[in-house]
Amino acid sequence: MATEGPMKTCDDDTKLLGELSTVWKRLDNLELEQETLLLQVDREARLLFCVKTELENFVEKKKNEDRLIRDAVPIPVVKKNEETKTKEKQIESPPPKEHPWV
Repeated sequence: MATEGPMKTCDDDTKLLGELSTVWKRLDNLELEQETLLLQVDREARLLFCVKTELENFVEKKKNEDRLIRDAVPIPVVKKNEETKTKEKQIESPPPKEHPWV
C-alpha cells in the first residue's frame, strides 16, 4: 500500500496539472474573446458617432436651406380694405330670389 499512496498522489498531481492547463487555455481564449469584443464595441461606437455627426450636419443644413428660402421669398400679406370686405359679404350672402309668381 505504500507504493499506491505516492502513485495515487502522482496521478492526482498529473490530473490536476492537466486541469490547470485546460483552465489556463480557457482563460487565454476568454481574454482574446474579450479583446475582440472590445475592439468591435469601439468600432461600432465610432461608427455611431459618425452617423450621429452626419445626421446633425444634415439637419443643420436643412434648417439653413429653409431659413434661406423663407428669407428669399417674402410671403405676401394681403390687407383687406373696406371695399373688399363688403364684396365678400355680398358673395357670402346673396340676395333672396323672388319667385316668378309673386
